[in-house]
Amino acid sequence: MKGQITLWDYYLENFSIGAQYRREGYTNAYDREPDHDCRVAVIDHNGNRFNTRFYTNELGTPVFDATNSRGYDICWWKEILPGR
Repeated sequence: MKGQITLWDYYLENFSIGAQYRREGYTNAYDREPDHDCRVAVIDHNGNRFNTRFYTNELGTPVFDATNSRGYDICWWKEILPGR
């Protein structure tokens, strides 16, 4: 029926891991990156949660400062402190 939501769409909007992270205030890095330098809480693809810095490097590329074998292909972020 037109306009009716499917069971799969309902699942994705309410029970998926992405829906859980969105409820916690995270944004998917594929959807949007921060628009200024700041401190962020991130969740990488392995589920590691940590705080790091988001900034534009000397090449003009926006990057997350991730170390210690964490942060590869960061998936989710939320700002915790304004940048300097």
